[in-house]
Amino acid sequence: MNHFRQSWLVLMLLGSACNQTSSSKSDGRDETPVKAASLVSPDQVPRRCGKSGMTDNSTMAVSGEYELRSGPSQSSSRIRNEKASEITHTDQYQQVDNSTTVRRLCNDAEWSEVQIVEPDWLNFVRGWVPSHILREITKDESGARVYVADDFIWDKDTRPYQREIVASVNKIARENSGCSKIDPSSVAKSPSRSASGKPVFFVTCNEGASAFNVWFAPGDLASGRHFTATPNIEQSSAIALCEIAAKEAAMHPTTVNFSTADAIFSQHPSGRSRLIASFKARNSFNLELTFRISCLFDGGTLIETLIAEDQR
Repeated sequence: MNHFRQSWLVLMLLGSACNQTSSSKSDGRDETPVKAASLVSPDQVPRRCGKSGMTDNSTMAVSGEYELRSGPSQSSSRIRNEKASEITHTDQYQQVDNSTTVRRLCNDAEWSEVQIVEPDWLNFVRGWVPSHILREITKDESGARVYVADDFIWDKDTRPYQREIVASVNKIARENSGCSKIDPSSVAKSPSRSASGKPVFFVTCNEGASAFNVWFAPGDLASGRHFTATPNIEQSSAIALCEIAAKEAAMHPTTVNFSTADAIFSQHPSGRSRLIASFKARNSFNLELTFRISCLFDGGTLIETLIAEDQR
């Protein structure tokens, strides 16, 4: 009997609890347990660094130039550039300047530890710089970088045209699909294309073997010039034009036998392409000679032809 009463009491209590839960929901209150929030990776949690700084991972631009220090102090030793010192036989030191993009590793009040991001062949270099020489990188709505006057290195030729140059470089960066990277510090006056009172400037896109220049004048903005990339010529078209050039250069064009069996065709991000091939042709003594021909194209236009007898 006691056992029966205990079971009955348990059932009554369970029923009361269920009724309370149902009543709570009918009052508009949701008592569904809240799921625990996912934890942030420990690697993403800032930690203290330097004297009073915190770890950081922001990409920054540089104003001016500064030799990297081994610690957060002007009196800390400068970081030696071993390769440059070996080549010049004098002490050379790693530095950052307007042409450098860095990742800030430690954001301290007066000093910041940085690692070079661009140029990428120096991305192993890291050290300390005064925090005031670092600045945020401006970006547009699409996330593309907006170049500002502080990104450039000005001289007596470029300084009077700062506004036009900054606007032109930003236009080139957005319109020329071949400029995956652009170096604003490379801007300079072209000695070969400029005339008295009519300066022409250039800026370098990309790095290393893929680097090329884009030329522009201050008046290009007003004229509405577009800086779209020059499309490379297709290999089949290059072969056809190069064969025509070989026949035009031959003493007896009808004897030209153009070959692409060992042809080399290369394209450059600037829009220039080169085809190297061979052909046979007869001379005035009716002797058949073999020649190598190199055709250079700017877009679809043949701009240079070099022909030499193959001595092999």
